[in-house]
Amino acid sequence: VGVGVGVEALDARVRRRTGDLAAREAISTAAMLRDPDGGEGEGGGAANAAATAMAADLMRAAEAGSLSASDPTIGSLQRAMRAVVSERRAEAEGNAKVSAALTGGATFQTMPDGRLLVRYAATDAGGRRREMSEIIQDLPAAFLPVVLRVVAADESAEARANLAPAAMAVASPRVFWAIVRHAGVGGGDGGRSFEDACERIAPGAADWATAGLRSRKRPERYSEYVSH
Repeated sequence: VGVGVGVEALDARVRRRTGDLAAREAISTAAMLRDPDGGEGEGGGAANAAATAMAADLMRAAEAGSLSASDPTIGSLQRAMRAVVSERRAEAEGNAKVSAALTGGATFQTMPDGRLLVRYAATDAGGRRREMSEIIQDLPAAFLPVVLRVVAADESAEARANLAPAAMAVASPRVFWAIVRHAGVGGGDGGRSFEDACERIAPGAADWATAGLRSRKRPERYSEYVSH
């Protein structure tokens, strides 16, 4: 059974790392995080102390194991960091699918059991091109108008946000790939856009060019982090 790293041990590790960095680069965490527009100048002692404390919290959260998150600050930061990583991963996945669709880089193969094998190229975190694949239930073209009209009529912000191509590609890959496949999305220059495809399938059901747009606001999950 693994033993969690204690808060004191984490603090000591953070002090060593920040001390080594400052010695090598003649800079400090506070200097890196100082807001140039904050108006505090070089003498912003309270702001610098707050920045240093936040930096230490972040480093402790990044290094702490799951068994060592008894400190409420570390626990809340770990949850927020995991949420951000998950959101960025989903965003990258959705964008990769949209890019593959628009460039005609997706292929579809019907499997013996009736499901659909989708293959598409995507760039991984290291910048390498890789072939990705996923298996989904096939959605007949005749069902698409009903599906899109039902979702477009939903007044909830979450449902409408999922009408954006990248969001739909993650939330409902079955519907996303059905639109790409049956409505002829992409295919290089002159290919049909995702919005045009949706309008062709369910004309007038929504303003497809703006249906998936939402205002940028601070996600509620970031409020989980409260420095103690």
